[in-house]
Amino acid sequence: MCIRDRGSTAQPLARPDGPRPGVYLTNQFLKLDGQDFSTSRGHAVWIREITAQHPVDAIRLYTALCAPENETRDFDRAAFEAWRKATFDGIVAAYTHDLSAGAAPSAAALPAQLEQRIAGIRGQWARAASLGAFSIAGLAKAALDMAQLTMTECEPGQRHLGWRIFSEMVASVAPSTAAEIDALMAVHGPNRAAPTPEVEIAGV
Repeated sequence: MCIRDRGSTAQPLARPDGPRPGVYLTNQFLKLDGQDFSTSRGHAVWIREITAQHPVDAIRLYTALCAPENETRDFDRAAFEAWRKATFDGIVAAYTHDLSAGAAPSAAALPAQLEQRIAGIRGQWARAASLGAFSIAGLAKAALDMAQLTMTECEPGQRHLGWRIFSEMVASVAPSTAAEIDALMAVHGPNRAAPTPEVEIAGV
């Protein structure tokens, strides 16, 4: 769980060459259904119970999205369950179909517009992963943006590439999902359908 630091300062980053932000942000509470967590009142989520009902990666990904990085956030159980069914389960069904029963990977070059869209999402992910602007919520959002692009904007033959990039992005937040995608690719097709669009981010 998140522990709130009630002090007005934070320890500098361990690396001597690390960034020195002008404003120090303390950790904020993650609420549960709009209220503070309280084990004494039974207002809590027990890991054993929630993992018995939902995939662990769905929990990891959703809690990353609502991480209280610089403001109070809320873990709403009803919203999580709706997100799991509409978003997470949809992504799993899509990559399972595309990588096992979908079209063969295309060797053709990507259209310029699609390549730019992918590069933009990769840049979004790179910024969230950078030392100076790290954001677990940003990593999760970029990965989900990549999944959405793969499902809605990629042609069937381009989806192997899309899912491979999604796997790379989501591995730090949802490792079992990334491993499942990699296993499907190993069985049903090559890991690389086309060259991965690269993007350079200043300072990364």
